Amino acid sequence: MLKFSFPVNIESPKSTYEIPYGHIVRDTDGDENPGQRWIDVSGFQNGNAYGLTVINDAKHGYNVIGNDMRISIARSAVFAHHRPRKIEPDGIYQWMDQGIHTFRMVVIPHNGTWLESKIAQQAEELMAPPVAIYQGIHGGKLPKSGSFLSVDNPSVIVSSIKQAEDNSDIIIRCVEISGHTTSSTIDLRFAGKKWNGSFRAFEIKTLRMNSMSGEIIETNLLEEV
Repeated sequence: MLKFSFPVNIESPKSTYEIPYGHIVRDTDGDENPGQRWIDVSGFQNGNAYGLTVINDAKHGYNVIGNDMRISIARSAVFAHHRPRKIEPDGIYQWMDQGIHTFRMVVIPHNGTWLESKIAQQAEELMAPPVAIYQGIHGGKLPKSGSFLSVDNPSVIVSSIKQAEDNSDIIIRCVEISGHTTSSTIDLRFAGKKWNGSFRAFEIKTLRMNSMSGEIIETNLLEEV
């Protein structure tokens, strides 16, 4: 097993892991834990709040021993081989994590808390960078710049847009990522509609837009009207 180790020069360490649509604080006892795009270890340095965050786009196993943050890079065990079975010398097995691994990591030291450093927003920027597509040379009728949709508050992100499960309505799922109560306007420019609403800390909202009338209502995660 190969791990990258990031010792953090702090006292009273606390480890925070990203989970789907939120985060979780776990013990720094060395146990291996799952996480999503980032992990943070924060505490105090010379009496001041300080920490270190690592964002990555491919690895999701972590553990923290005291103030030593570790990210699991490769684990070359036998695939789906569970205890108490033993590996036989003449057996034929499939081994995990073989070959070349390609991934990106961003190391972010920060004063204060990870929330104050907008770690969730930085993870979004790493994972969803702008994509440029060459379309050809022609005059065209559209303006030189435009947007499919926009959100006026950086603490709110639109995580998915899809068709409803039961008809042709459009589902827009969004979440508050800064940990504060806030409000936001989502401009659905592709449909010529706007929605404004308030969010609790880390609240997930599911909006449903009628494909015929353009009316937007808030529903639950099951998209129930």
